[in-house]
Amino acid sequence: MAEKKIYFLFPGQGSQEVGMGKKFYDAFDRAKEMFEEASEALGRDLQSLCFDGPQDELTQTRWAQPAILTVSAIAYQLFRERAEGIKPTASCGHSLGEYSALYSAGVFTLPQAVRVVHKRGVFIDEASKEVGGTMAAIIGLSDSDVEEICEEASSEGIVEPANYNAPSQLVITGSVEGVKKAIELANEKGAKRAIQLSVSGPFHSSMLRPAGERLEELLREEVLTEPNFPVYANATAEPHNGTESIIETLGRQMYSPVLFKQTIEKLGDGVYIEFGHGSVASGLVKRTVKGAKTLNIGDPDALESAIGSLGL
Repeated sequence: MAEKKIYFLFPGQGSQEVGMGKKFYDAFDRAKEMFEEASEALGRDLQSLCFDGPQDELTQTRWAQPAILTVSAIAYQLFRERAEGIKPTASCGHSLGEYSALYSAGVFTLPQAVRVVHKRGVFIDEASKEVGGTMAAIIGLSDSDVEEICEEASSEGIVEPANYNAPSQLVITGSVEGVKKAIELANEKGAKRAIQLSVSGPFHSSMLRPAGERLEELLREEVLTEPNFPVYANATAEPHNGTESIIETLGRQMYSPVLFKQTIEKLGDGVYIEFGHGSVASGLVKRTVKGAKTLNIGDPDALESAIGSLGL
């Protein structure tokens, strides 16, 4: 019988919550060291932000992104130290989670990754304040239906697919006028839900191209390492092909749709291990690949449970 494929999975923004990572910090010296390393790179007390908040600051893009990545990196590192024999078929993440996936494959060091995603958040915030915009979740329509709706609604303003999350679950992005028109058209077409999201800008829209170009320039100043195993790019739903590909596609990811559903469809059945707080990415996997097994590692108990499930 063929050996089950194992995929490493990393969550994106939205999984942040006050208290995340504290159980790891209390239980493992390695977690303390990594929080301190990330805090030093960031120039602020990251563990205090994660453990005590406030929530509104933890939710700000520029702080949420390094916080989420650090907790994911700690969960991953603690797992690897106890499961050295596990060789993943591939790694992937949702939006911000792509950076955590690249960290898992040795492309970034933790200080590098924390600095880069903090700057990514700053670039997104600054560009969003300049251009405005919003996002909406459309549930219950096919991708092609939503794509047609975006095309029709674009007469009112920019509106584009942002996140292909799972079958019949697509997030759109763009100008306030364009997104509102698309919501109206989606409701007319029979969407189960079409709801504007509470976000600070038009993430993954062409309106954020200047932010993506700034990020690419920043990444060219970093020394990246070739990945130890395949990491799938959100912008292409294909594995990265060298450090030049990583730099270019991470820049493009800022103003392109996240092809998460397409990536999971390509990976197919297997065991998906989600590292970090929450289980949103695992939920999307289960909706996309029926029968896929998911494990979530967000605290010490879940870490021991996952190791037991894998027979280690």
